[in-house]
Amino acid sequence: MSDDQPLEPKRSGPVGEVTSRPGHVSAPDPGLADPKKSRVEVKAMQNLDNTLKALRSSLDKGKQFVAMGRPRFDDDWMVQDAAITTVTQITEAAKRLPRTFRDARPEVPWRNVIGMRDIVIHEYFIVDPFLVWEALEQRFPEIEESVFRDETA
Repeated sequence: MSDDQPLEPKRSGPVGEVTSRPGHVSAPDPGLADPKKSRVEVKAMQNLDNTLKALRSSLDKGKQFVAMGRPRFDDDWMVQDAAITTVTQITEAAKRLPRTFRDARPEVPWRNVIGMRDIVIHEYFIVDPFLVWEALEQRFPEIEESVFRDETA
C-alpha cells in the first residue's frame, strides 16, 4: 500500500464491523449482534444486578410501611408521601429490568407496574393513597415473589 492511497475501510466479522486499520477487527457491539435488542436492553442486562438490588431494597422499605399499619398510614401525610416515593423507586426499578427478564415472568403485570410509575411521577397530584397502600400490601409482595423466585428455590 502506498502512502498516497487513501485508507479504505475494511469489513470484517459476522456483523460487518468497519475498521480503518488493516488487520484490526473491532469488537462487535452486542446490541448490533441481535437486532431485537436495543442498546438500552443491552445496558439493562449489564446493570441487572444493581437493578435487582435497588428493587429488593425498595420492596423492603415498602414492607416497613405495611408493618406500621394502615391507621398510621391513613393519618400521616408524611408517611403517605414517603410511601409514594418508595412506590416510585419500586416501579422505576421494575421499568429498568431488561425486557428478557420481564418476559421470563409473565405472571407479573409489568405494563400495570410501569404504568403506575408514570402516574406517581408525572401525575402525582392525583395519586390515591388507597392505591398506594394496596400496591404495598398486596401487589408488590406478589411481584417480589416472582422476581426473586430463583433465590428461594
